[in-house]
Amino acid sequence: SKLKPRRERGSTGWQLMEPFKPGPSDFIIDKRRPSIFVGNEFEMQLSNRGIRSIVIIGCTTDAGVDATVGEGYRRGYFMVVAKDCCGTYTEEGHNAALKRMERQADVVESTELIALWSK
Repeated sequence: SKLKPRRERGSTGWQLMEPFKPGPSDFIIDKRRPSIFVGNEFEMQLSNRGIRSIVIIGCTTDAGVDATVGEGYRRGYFMVVAKDCCGTYTEEGHNAALKRMERQADVVESTELIALWSK
């Protein structure tokens, strides 16, 4: 009873940092489980918009990013990981997760994505 949730709604840990603040046409989905596909309306929003490709960034490469990539891959989405836009507690954990995800996603630098999108 003395432990508080790490990211309670409204707390500092719940807030989006400035570079990630949503724009007027963005929608926000609460992520309640390691995979964004579980326990919310994420997949319905993708389906409504005809989205089949997903670029993943995230705070814990070896937890939520890895879980989301695996779940998306199993559900038939084309998964892309921007490896320089992810991180975790150790470099070893980050690199091991990236290596695992190479079987289920394209793992690329964000500059590669930006170059592709700029064409």
